Amino acid sequence: MYEELKKAYDTGADRYWLLNVGDIKPMELAVTTFFDMAWDFDRFDYQNVNRHQADYLAGVFGQTFRGEFQTLLDDYYRLAWSRKPEFMGWEREWDAPHLEKLSDTEYSFANYNDARGRLADYRLLSDKVKKLLDVMPKAYRPAFYEMVAYPAMASYQMNRKFLMAQLNHELLKQNDVAGANWAARESKLAFDSIQALNDCYNSLLDGKWNYMMELAPGWCAKYQNMPDVTFTEGVVAQEVDINPLPNEDVLQGCAVLDLADYKSKTESATHSLQLLEGLGYDWRCIQLGEATQPVVDPRAKDAPRFEYELGKIDADSVEVTVYTLPFFPIYEGRSTRFGVSVDLSEVAIGENLPKEYSPEWKTQVLQNGAVFKAVFPIDLMKEKHTLALICGDPGMIVQRVVVDWGGLKKTYVGPRSYGK
Repeated sequence: MYEELKKAYDTGADRYWLLNVGDIKPMELAVTTFFDMAWDFDRFDYQNVNRHQADYLAGVFGQTFRGEFQTLLDDYYRLAWSRKPEFMGWEREWDAPHLEKLSDTEYSFANYNDARGRLADYRLLSDKVKKLLDVMPKAYRPAFYEMVAYPAMASYQMNRKFLMAQLNHELLKQNDVAGANWAARESKLAFDSIQALNDCYNSLLDGKWNYMMELAPGWCAKYQNMPDVTFTEGVVAQEVDINPLPNEDVLQGCAVLDLADYKSKTESATHSLQLLEGLGYDWRCIQLGEATQPVVDPRAKDAPRFEYELGKIDADSVEVTVYTLPFFPIYEGRSTRFGVSVDLSEVAIGENLPKEYSPEWKTQVLQNGAVFKAVFPIDLMKEKHTLALICGDPGMIVQRVVVDWGGLKKTYVGPRSYGK
């Protein structure tokens, strides 16, 4: 992540960079970005860093595909941001005797197209990369398969495997046995598809990369296994419509901020605020100052801030949920504070200080986010309201903000912002 590497570089890590290369084969793109930064960090900035890997691929496979590469990479990384494929089994590999087993996800099939949209997005990603593979010059196909196509298609199948197993369990509870049988079959087909993708990978170029991709049992990990499903004999499987529902994205009694659509941005001579594209649940975030800038009191009236306009709220209070990137303080004596306020009410202070390897820390790693909640009073007579996100310990990055006044339904990490 550019933001973390910039923080390290700006605080003195400008001579030696070390990289764990235990899994180097499937990580050429990330390794290339890392070492290009190490070689000449000043050539990167917030605007161009997200284009680096697409530029590299275009240099290898041809500029004709540059636009497709950017779209594929954006979708691939965005989808993995909230949950990486290897974490979709919802296990905690080192947390026996609880949570060490494969279990259903927290994505919802019922609310806001949470699971449905994820499956549809992954299916579209997989289809796009397969079509691009088919039109790629023949000599380039093995390298493109290994570097781009395999990760994208296998990620789709890993998500499909676990989400279809979850659907099997949910439909059984609803006594839809025929639908549950179909979901069980789909989960097993996804499991078999991963093996087929592995076999293709390992057989390319007369086995040049043989054994690089395997479904061998892990020491503690179980995500490579087939999850438990129930198939009822004697009942004909019936396909279930899992496409996103047309009206399910409509929010009632709640709102999700489009972080790019701020009403105002108040900076200072010593503090800069910016919109960051190419990271976060919705692939855009806001950064409340640079990490090396001085600490601010977020309760101060002149503290740097983003302000967003909210419409009419038919309730006397709102709960604001702020999802931030899960940072540690930049050094001992600093914190991770930021402020939230609605209509100039008393500022609520968010702060995230989990102990490394604690259950809280592990949850934040798995969902790539930390959660802060605060409740604010609302004047029912006002037609519009203002929500402020305020700098405290500079460098904090906000990736999603959900405002609830009684209508929010359960999802994994909140509804997606509009247009994503």
